[in-house]
Amino acid sequence: MGTDVGSLISSTPINKLESTIAKSVSQGARVLAGGKRFAHPDFPGASYFEPTLIVDVTMNMEVAKNELFAPVMSVVPYDDVDEMVELLNKSRFGLGAGVYGENKRECKRVAGLLQCGMVAINEYVCRVPDKWQS
Repeated sequence: MGTDVGSLISSTPINKLESTIAKSVSQGARVLAGGKRFAHPDFPGASYFEPTLIVDVTMNMEVAKNELFAPVMSVVPYDDVDEMVELLNKSRFGLGAGVYGENKRECKRVAGLLQCGMVAINEYVCRVPDKWQS
C-alpha cells in the first residue's frame, strides 16, 4: 500500500469515493476489501485510498455510473455475455476492462467486442483491441 497502489493526486475525491461506495452498499453491493481512506504511516499528509473490491454491483449504482480514478474494482454479475457487453458499450466510460474465464477463445471474442482503451484477459498484459487502433 502506498508503494505500488492506493496513491491519489489529492484528498479531494476521498469523501466522494467513500460516499459512492457506501451508497452502492446500501443498494445491495458488498465490499470484500478496502473501501476507505488509508492513513499511510510514512506519509501522513498524503492522499491514499485502500485498494477496493466491490461485488454484486448493478449498472445503475453510482460506483458503476461514475469514473472513480481510484483503485476500485467493481464486479457486475450477469447472465448473458452479449447483453453485458452491450450494457458496457453504452457506458460513457471506457478506459479499460478485464475479461476473465477459462475459455480463451470466448475471452478473446468478448475482448474484441468491448469498446474501450485496453482489455486485460485473465493474467495477460493489457492490450488495445485491434478494431480501436488508429
